[in-house]
Amino acid sequence: MRWWDITTGQPLGLWHHPGGQWIHSVVIDPSGKILAITSDSPDVEVWAVQHNQPRRPLKGHSHDIWGVFVSPDGTYLATASQDYEIRIWQLGLGRCQQVLRPDRPYEGVNIRGASGLSPSESAMLKSLGAIVSY
Repeated sequence: MRWWDITTGQPLGLWHHPGGQWIHSVVIDPSGKILAITSDSPDVEVWAVQHNQPRRPLKGHSHDIWGVFVSPDGTYLATASQDYEIRIWQLGLGRCQQVLRPDRPYEGVNIRGASGLSPSESAMLKSLGAIVSY
């Protein structure tokens, strides 16, 4: 992935994911100084745009991160992951300030031995928190 200075047309940086994974989301803070990238990884890659240098990655999710958003003042970053968590990060400190988990009505319910479930029904129950094992 490359990022560019649109006033000069010059490239500012280049990022290669070490595993060659898909990029899910990219956001730049309002000042144009910090770039956040999410991919098929549980970490957020954070870059100092002006210096084309990586900052410390934000770690805490357990699955891929599909969305990243920055607050209007550039202080906070919000990430949404396949682990069903939304994490609020303080960019200056590089650490998670809050974890939000939506209510899932079957959280932790083990439905082992249930019969007659189609693959889509099993997937739906998992997404609602159930433990599905055969």
